[in-house]
Formats: sequence, C-alpha cells, structure tokens
Amino acid sequence: MQITFPLVRILTTSNESGSSGSDSSRGVPAVHPLLQYDRAGRLHFDITQPPRYILFRRPADIRELAFYPPVSLVYIRVPGQRAWSFSVENPRGITLKDVMDAIYQQMQWPLPPSEFMKLQDDKRSAAARSYQTRTANDPVEYGQGVRRLDCLHPNVLFVGLSLDIDGVAWNLNFASGY
Repeated sequence: MQITFPLVRILTTSNESGSSGSDSSRGVPAVHPLLQYDRAGRLHFDITQPPRYILFRRPADIRELAFYPPVSLVYIRVPGQRAWSFSVENPRGITLKDVMDAIYQQMQWPLPPSEFMKLQDDKRSAAARSYQTRTANDPVEYGQGVRRLDCLHPNVLFVGLSLDIDGVAWNLNFASGY
C-alpha cells in the first residue's frame, strides 16, 4: 500500500518509531544515520569528487535505504539557493547511493552567467577563485565554466540532511573542507 504525503511518497507504513531525524506525527520518515546532520560529518563526502570517493566512518552499503519507512520521492534544498532544489526518486525506495549521486550531480550543474552576476561581491569572488583553482590544470573543465559547487566554496563537505522548516523537504548541509 502506498500512502502519499506532501512532497514525500511513503512506500510502506509501520507502527514502529524510526530513528532520530523522524517526525512520525507528521508522516516524515527518519533519515539514515549516515545522512543525519552532524557538523563533524558521519561520512567524508567532498562534493567536488564523485561519490565513489566517499569515505564512510562506519561500515555501510550504499544500497541501504536512505529513509525509514522507505520513500520513493524526496525533495532536497540548498539553503540560500532555492533555485537549486531538486528531487530524488526511486520507485523501489531511495538508497544512500541515490542521494549521494543526486547531490553530486546537482552541484556539478553549470552556473548561468546571469546567476553568477547576482551573487554578492564576496561570494562571486570566492566562486571565481574556486573555479580558477578547480580548473587550473584542466582546459576542458575550464571551458565548462563556473559550477554550483564553486559557489559553495570552501563549504564543500556534505555533513548531512536536516528537515526543512516546512517539514516536508530536506536541507543539504555543508562544512568547510579546507
């Protein structure tokens, strides 16, 4: 039986309480412990590198479900960058791999020049420095332009998901990797 909540599709139901990170009274699933927001990070995921380079602080299988009860659709936001919101979908239940791949792919998107010019001066300068450093030895990558991840520099370490104030979407949290 599938029950649909706003922005979150629950695949199964259960009377059991989930782990921390859940608000079962509002139908919000618990997030996998490795994805729970923790300033120190529960895994080492530098979003400038493909997910195959993630280092787990405890044994984990990236095929594990990312939410309990399992969900087939979640919305993820980047605080301060509402236009960067995205969804993660898997009809069989969203896995850790689905979430990590989606984060990486979304942060690789090219930043349109118009969006780059709307950044505050200090953020635009930091993004330009990140872009120059990231592409210094790669003319092909240089030609691709500034990416979303450049705007986050130096905060490129994923440190977890936290429930958005609206209670239905999840926020990405990053910390400095340098």
